[in-house]
Amino acid sequence: MRISLIAAVLVLSFVPAVLSSCTYELGGKKWNLDKLHSDTGWYIPDTALVYDYFINFCGPVTVGAPQCSGQGACKQEIAGMQNYYPLGLYSDSQLAPGPTENAEAQFTLIYLNGRAIGATKIAQTHITMFCDKTRKGDPRIEFEGFDEGTTTEVNFFSVYHAACCAETSSTSAVMSFLKNAVAFVAAIIGISLLFSAVLILVVVGVALIGGGVFGGLYFMKGRQGVGYKSLDADEEPFDTNVGGFDTI
Repeated sequence: MRISLIAAVLVLSFVPAVLSSCTYELGGKKWNLDKLHSDTGWYIPDTALVYDYFINFCGPVTVGAPQCSGQGACKQEIAGMQNYYPLGLYSDSQLAPGPTENAEAQFTLIYLNGRAIGATKIAQTHITMFCDKTRKGDPRIEFEGFDEGTTTEVNFFSVYHAACCAETSSTSAVMSFLKNAVAFVAAIIGISLLFSAVLILVVVGVALIGGGVFGGLYFMKGRQGVGYKSLDADEEPFDTNVGGFDTI
């Protein structure tokens, strides 16, 4: 059995879970638990032969019992085989830091508000995720016991799997570098296009201005070469006898 002090510490350290396609975030780290999902939920027997447990990730358990509808964890009484008890809603999940005494304990996933009809206690399920890079198939899930208070029941589980390992900083660094590189290339392309557009405008402007100046000079030069011929002093005036008739 776990002592109540552990449950109290975990309750005080709750933070809302951030779920996006089954990705959780806590303290700047990320975990993707897609590989831990089961269509129905994972079955965990109790060594004390009192209950059978079902838990799931990235979705609720589906064991066919209405008492387990929407639950992230549920238990079945072995003696009766028909009595099911909800242990925490999948939709009401939160995160807490993993136990500090174990470096492989990444975080604790908590399902809250498992409330059976007519029950006086509200159940919670605390699932501590342990990083095991060698385990990539089905997860190893162990039931660690439970702690009961006057109004709450807390069930404890441990999960061992590679999916419980946080994304490495090297992966995050590579992704960050690629994003920055793409942004840098896009900025360079944008600047190049802008410079090319400005250069084209300058060239067109210079061409238009140069053409206007050259055309004006050419026109002025042509005007200077065209005019009426003046009579020299020794030249005879035009013959005013037009058509053989003398003018009066």
